Amino acid sequence: MRAILLTPLLAAPAFADPVSGIDDPAFRAPFETALATDAPLALIELHKAALAGNTAALLSLPAVMNWFGKDVPRSVLKQLLFVNGVGLVDALAEADPAAKAWGLMYMSGGKDMDFLDRAIALYAAGEAAKGTALFVRWQQETQAYLPLPPGFFDLPVPDWAVARHLKDRLTYVGGDYPAAAEALLAERLKLDDRAGWMGLALYAALHLPPENRGKVDQQRIDRILSAAGYSPAEGLARMTEVIPALQVFQRSVPVLSPETALAAMALMAEEPEFGSLTTFCQTRCPASVTACATAYVAAFGHPQGIDPEAQPFVSLISQDAFFSSPRGQKVFLQSTHRLSGADRADSPVQRALRQIDACLADAVLSAAQ
Repeated sequence: MRAILLTPLLAAPAFADPVSGIDDPAFRAPFETALATDAPLALIELHKAALAGNTAALLSLPAVMNWFGKDVPRSVLKQLLFVNGVGLVDALAEADPAAKAWGLMYMSGGKDMDFLDRAIALYAAGEAAKGTALFVRWQQETQAYLPLPPGFFDLPVPDWAVARHLKDRLTYVGGDYPAAAEALLAERLKLDDRAGWMGLALYAALHLPPENRGKVDQQRIDRILSAAGYSPAEGLARMTEVIPALQVFQRSVPVLSPETALAAMALMAEEPEFGSLTTFCQTRCPASVTACATAYVAAFGHPQGIDPEAQPFVSLISQDAFFSSPRGQKVFLQSTHRLSGADRADSPVQRALRQIDACLADAVLSAAQ
């Protein structure tokens, strides 16, 4: 593993002003300790710095509590949920717009659109993983029937999330909504939007074997293609190109073939969240970066949703820097626990991993011990 210099990694991203207190040793020392070790005392020290008015330390508390919360006594944890008599969620909301948008992730406040508004705010702040988490929550809450705001398709929402949304809009019924959903998808196809092709291919269930696709409304598919200026044959060819990406999310087999994984990676490599996998493999398996990423995608799918609550705000540390650190590597490997059997040396999944990349297979086993 290459040497990791943690101190330079704490620079704020170029699009944001530096967070107050980020250069203060009262923040830097315990935060670097938390990134490099399993010492829960770092959480206590960061809370002390937050009590003293260090904004960077305050913003670090949600992630660091995620890392060490289970390692401190419950009585101490209760104290950490307050900063100078103010609840942590409220203190974060007062300190930073991105923290305000993220701080109430599990609460809608009674307004479905809150999730989308907050996701947009997080995207604007460079918080891609957190923004997508809230967009997915909005999608779940609204069932795709609420209108999209102007400029939505300019946001860095990953193709897979937009595709699911477009597909769900097609399947929602009520009033004149089906026609509006078709028109929206046709507009995306006119622009040759990959997410649009993925959404239509998902609606057509092309990622499944023919015998498992059920009843497909081919006339509707052809109508959408015609409105977008494509023949059925042209449309089928474009949808076929994106099938590997759909198979990563809507899989029918435990482990995909390396060929399918590589094809999917080519479609997804530019998505912000995919960078966590690239960084992980560059750090953990520098001699087999592509094989490492291929093995991960084949066994575990897209690295979306890798516990965004465990990722610090990017105003404190960039995504690349975080997933290069020992803490980020540990958080990333926790995503492999979601597949039963990957942590057993004698399991079919572990054997399949090892055939593609032994380095990643070893990393998964070590994380389970």
